[in-house]
Amino acid sequence: MALIYDAELKPGKLEAVAQWLPLQAWFDGDTVPELRKVAAYRFDDPDGQVGIETLLVSADQRPVLQVPLTYRAEPLPEGGPASLITTMEHSVLGTRYVYDATGDPVYVRALVAAIVHGTGQADQIKDGTDTPLPPTMTVRSDGTLPGHTAAETDDAAQTLDVQAAEIAGETTVIDAGVFSVTVQHVLDEIADADVTAGQARLLGSWPGHDEPVVLAALA
Repeated sequence: MALIYDAELKPGKLEAVAQWLPLQAWFDGDTVPELRKVAAYRFDDPDGQVGIETLLVSADQRPVLQVPLTYRAEPLPEGGPASLITTMEHSVLGTRYVYDATGDPVYVRALVAAIVHGTGQADQIKDGTDTPLPPTMTVRSDGTLPGHTAAETDDAAQTLDVQAAEIAGETTVIDAGVFSVTVQHVLDEIADADVTAGQARLLGSWPGHDEPVVLAALA
């Protein structure tokens, strides 16, 4: 369950992402775009310490972009592959360190667990209520992971760490030791192509795009 607060954010999420996007090799453009939020989904941190949210955003007539984020109360240790996007002031939680989640082991573990167990996204509950908010998109897993039993895969998913996170075209490829995780950033035709057949995958669809696209793949 992801707890959602009625809070003021400075800077706002879209503002922070827009400033960061032109620095990414997979972004087509060198100016700060005016973004709109297309959809979003969240995963649970089992320890309840890290917010894990993936935004789908778009600008003008450009393809939809997938931007996984983590929100932390304290910075990650320096020297790892995690990339700090900004610090954000949250009117309820205080200072939040916002990371490109592809380098954050908590996100990667949650992503792998969602693919392996088919749990999809976390329910989002507004603070002070007990009714889940309606999801803005559908997320589901697909396929299997050859060469690993379910128990082996589950054990590895609980303890994996991020060895490296490298940009490869329109994706980030995460070396997580036992697994290689590919996160698709540009959700255009390449994401619809059958390029991940035979792999365990996370698929997503949203209003206006009912055909599922590949969000991430596990090998």
